[in-house]
Amino acid sequence: MNTSQILKEAEEMGIELGWIAKADLIRSIQRAEGNIDCYAKERNKEGCPWRDECLKAENEIAQIEATLRGSSFITRDLRNSACILSLIVENPAKFIKDELFLKHSFEAITDEVKRMKKLISFVKSITDQNGVRAFTRNYKREGGIKG
Repeated sequence: MNTSQILKEAEEMGIELGWIAKADLIRSIQRAEGNIDCYAKERNKEGCPWRDECLKAENEIAQIEATLRGSSFITRDLRNSACILSLIVENPAKFIKDELFLKHSFEAITDEVKRMKKLISFVKSITDQNGVRAFTRNYKREGGIKG
């Protein structure tokens, strides 16, 4: 059912429309029909007229949750890179003549550049239909992006 069909059904049942989210509107219709208002909250039973809509909503919610999980892993890796690079930027005055500091600094910068390139490549590589879920699953399994 598209939104205009849902609105028409709600109007025919005398449900006040106003400014209401699609999920809340469907739950209002479910209550008016004498059913449990379970849309996008819990799995609908076979034969429920809202089952297909509900399953679509559950899939959308799962996609959003997967995106948020994936974002948190990326944020963690970016934060770690920022910390490493900040240490290098903040300490040259003290250690500018220390060859070991310079060597380790350039190694760390090189590693971070590799890690960021790999992260960019990883994000670009997501092309399958369930890309967000696949990304989150693979990113989590690999423990983030290693240099």
